Amino acid sequence: DQRGNHDCFNVFASDSADNYFNTYSATKEVGGYFLEIKESFGSYAFVASDGCPRHGFARPLNFFGYLDAHGMQLLEGRLERAKGSNHTFLLNHYPVSTMLYGRYNQTFAQLARGVSVFLCGHLHQLVGGIGAQLQAYKAHEGYWELEIGDMKEHALYRVYAVDHDLVSFVDVTLPVGRLPMPNPQMLDATVPVEPIPHPPVVLVTNPKDARYLLPQHEPLGIMRRSTHIRALVWADSNITKVEMKIDGIAHPHPAVFRGKQTTDSHGDTVKTPLWVAPWDPAQYDDGRLHELEVTATDAQGKSTSVRIPFHFSPEPVPLDNDSRGGWIMRQSFPDIFRISGLTSYLLMSVLLVIVPRLYYLALGEPRAWMAARTLAHHKDEARIRHLGSALMRGDIVNPFTLAKLGLALIAEQTKFLVATQFTAQVYFASLGPFFYPAYFFTMAL
Repeated sequence: DQRGNHDCFNVFASDSADNYFNTYSATKEVGGYFLEIKESFGSYAFVASDGCPRHGFARPLNFFGYLDAHGMQLLEGRLERAKGSNHTFLLNHYPVSTMLYGRYNQTFAQLARGVSVFLCGHLHQLVGGIGAQLQAYKAHEGYWELEIGDMKEHALYRVYAVDHDLVSFVDVTLPVGRLPMPNPQMLDATVPVEPIPHPPVVLVTNPKDARYLLPQHEPLGIMRRSTHIRALVWADSNITKVEMKIDGIAHPHPAVFRGKQTTDSHGDTVKTPLWVAPWDPAQYDDGRLHELEVTATDAQGKSTSVRIPFHFSPEPVPLDNDSRGGWIMRQSFPDIFRISGLTSYLLMSVLLVIVPRLYYLALGEPRAWMAARTLAHHKDEARIRHLGSALMRGDIVNPFTLAKLGLALIAEQTKFLVATQFTAQVYFASLGPFFYPAYFFTMAL
């Protein structure tokens, strides 16, 4: 249960009556949390950080998240508790590219070196397909940042699995149209819960998808010593067959079901729909990239095929998203906007304050120049009126002449506006009692 920017729209305090997260969420507290799952074969830590602004404005003002020194202290303490875990999953609604991190003892980049996977959302796949694969491998810190779309607009969810400490996932789109009641007026409104007919969901766990390897956190050599191809298959009805191909050739050994049903420490039933097929990984340990295809078919005839590349090199295969989602995930947009804002401000200060003053000081006869500019402005204004009346009379039928006349009018209006603005700035710069306070205020900012 993770708080996002929509949970703090117009929420200006944690005890606000508009803070529905406190009432309707599972955790009912802000600031994130720490969760550790301990098994006989290892422990797995989930660290949630809360990047929501302390005073939540409405869109678009809370598009960016931040962690101040106190938030970084909480994050640092939780990650310290996670040390020694087989894997640490860091959860944050905002991607790193839209976060502004403070500092307690360490920077975020230093803290992230102990993280395997950074799970986030927020961007909703953006628009125009540029956010369809918002994923990036942060090689310096050694973690994968994996954004996922949303359930509301894209009907997306993601399934993760850890198999002998190899982390795999699959994104699944529900086969539905528009979800009912996109904006219910009452929070206690109920929606009938009906099963959605769904094709099988297939998640290959061994060999691991070569695009998402974690060389600093995963025992990748275990794939060379593995004896079986493994895949998890969930379905509405019984699975009748699971077929496998490697490099387009049918695998000689049939896949068999080796799933089991257990009860965890909380008394919940856990089903592991595992399918396996014997294989000899040495046949494919040739330094080349191979492709595994797994097709699962259920008793209702619905089927799903997934293809993953695999190899035995420790380095992940580059994703083909550097010009779209990968580029977005590697940026720091708070820094970009901060630098562009400062640059724009300095540029406007130079153009509107400093340049007019220097021009005024360079004038030999400022008053004569002002008088000449005033006369020129009157002439320009008269020329614009003449062009406008000629264009509006309606007696010109040649389209090329009309276009030429229209362009001439636009050019004259642009020239007039720029010239009059510059004249006004020079005149303002000549007034010492007004110019100097504005100059020092601008420079102080």
